[in-house]
Amino acid sequence: MSMKKEVIRLNKTQIDIYKSIRGDWGELNPVTRIVNSKKIYNRHKENQKVRQQIQTYLY
Repeated sequence: MSMKKEVIRLNKTQIDIYKSIRGDWGELNPVTRIVNSKKIYNRHKENQKVRQQIQTYLY
């Protein structure tokens, strides 16, 4: 028994209608809006602190 997937084909007017209904994000990029949790250990942040301490000591 093989199951075939049904393929839905849309014409251009239907695609345009769905695009207008869907809307868009404008200038926002949702990928860049992820906020990291402050509870999680952040190696990059720790390294920055160490570098700043070294710079203040050396200069």
